[in-house]
Amino acid sequence: MLLPSDAIPMWMYFQGMSVVMSLLSVCWSVSIQHRSLRIARPDKMNMSPFETFLQLSWRCLTISARYILLVLFVLAFQYWTTVFVIVHYTLSLVHIAALQHVDSEPGYISLEFGLLLICAAVHLFTPFNMAEGPTRWRYTVAYVIEIIENLAVAGLLLDCERFVYPHKKFIVLFALSAFISGIAVMLLYYWRWHPTRRLKSLIDVDSSRRAIVEQTFSEAEESRSYPSDTLKHIDSDESLHP
Repeated sequence: MLLPSDAIPMWMYFQGMSVVMSLLSVCWSVSIQHRSLRIARPDKMNMSPFETFLQLSWRCLTISARYILLVLFVLAFQYWTTVFVIVHYTLSLVHIAALQHVDSEPGYISLEFGLLLICAAVHLFTPFNMAEGPTRWRYTVAYVIEIIENLAVAGLLLDCERFVYPHKKFIVLFALSAFISGIAVMLLYYWRWHPTRRLKSLIDVDSSRRAIVEQTFSEAEESRSYPSDTLKHIDSDESLHP
């Protein structure tokens, strides 16, 4: 165990870089998977580069925080990690089965069950949506579970006096701050920059333009009909007063 006064070995820098690159790879994979699903669906609007950046930032912050807290939990409580994983995996199975049902043909029930097991394992680090449909309640339930777990893990780590680790308090608070920042970016993404909202804006703009065009044509028709109505009125006056 390194003490605060000890020099950090060179190999730890390379190991840290490897961990960071692995985390970026995972976050990028999750973000690109979501973008690829939108590209494959003609009824879905694709994500813009900025929207992809927001989603990547949200994933990087939340997954990094989760990873840090889980690693510290393993170092501090060792075998209790098994209990934590089993409880979380069970909750994830129930959550996914209830909110992410995948329709499959009768011959592919085993494939659906396999996807359920894999998706529950991914949920140990981050919520993952594998079914078509609105994601609001899926992410809400998953992140509420994750918030409760992260707060419980952080409290146990800070309260465990026998677990001595350099800058433990700073690392735990940094992880919680990163997680909160990630949730804030996610809420910003869904509130302002989700592709569906951009599609609604385009539809509203198109409707406004159509209304303006229709109004213009209507005014043009009225202006064309006005001279003929005037002539008819003059003709009627002349017939009454020869």
